[in-house]
Amino acid sequence: MNLKMSLILVGILTSLVTLFFMYLDSKLFDTPKSKFTYFKNMLLVTAIAVVIVYFMSGGSLLQTGGTIPISSLCDQEIFTGPPPF
Repeated sequence: MNLKMSLILVGILTSLVTLFFMYLDSKLFDTPKSKFTYFKNMLLVTAIAVVIVYFMSGGSLLQTGGTIPISSLCDQEIFTGPPPF
């Protein structure tokens, strides 16, 4: 599944889960919510989830077009053990 499709799927699922929990909250605690509140919270949670999934899957807003060669990272010595302080 490509990144675009997974972002759409995450957006739909998070908005449905948000709608369910808000509806459950309003019925359990007798606090009526307006349609605007439902829409606002669903949009906020969906946007946060999509941004998190986008950046965790390696997406980037700036395309650099290059990679760091692994050989340059392997030349350094790795210090292990307790810190000297």
